[in-house]
Formats: sequence, C-alpha cells, structure tokens
Amino acid sequence: MTGPPDSGDLVSGDEWVCLAESLGLSERLAEVLERAFSGMTEREIALDLGIAQNTVHDYVKRLYRKLEVHSRNELLMLVFSEVTRIRAAG
Repeated sequence: MTGPPDSGDLVSGDEWVCLAESLGLSERLAEVLERAFSGMTEREIALDLGIAQNTVHDYVKRLYRKLEVHSRNELLMLVFSEVTRIRAAG
C-alpha cells in the first residue's frame, strides 16, 4: 500500500500494515481506510483506486460495520487509538 501522499505525515507505511493486520482488514479495506484517514472524499478515493464511487461507499459501510463505528469521526478516532497502541508496543 503506497497510499495518498499526505497520509504518511501521521501514520507510516509500516504502521498501516500493522493496523490493517490488527483490525483484520483486507488489503482493499485498508486502502480505503488509509485514504479516508488522509481526508479524501469517497469520490476522490474512487478516482484514486480506479473503482466506482458506489463501491467505495460499500467499502466504507463495511469498515463501519466491521469496526463497530457509526461515523467518520469515530473511524478516525479508532485509527488514532490503534496507531497509539501499535507505537506503544514498539
């Protein structure tokens, strides 16, 4: 996963891999999560990944369900929390 250019400012590539593994995400769900975390809209994510916007919307719904969150803010807070835990584990 290379991800969007700005996501590396807060979370490194290795951290994304650890995060995806710890949350049990497929590679595609991790790609969508990484881009959402960087602030991309569903439309921008679709263009970046070369998939339909409705497909991105479905992936976002899957992320919410799988991670038991109900909003983008909750999703982002979960990412921050997990990255903090990963960093603390060293």
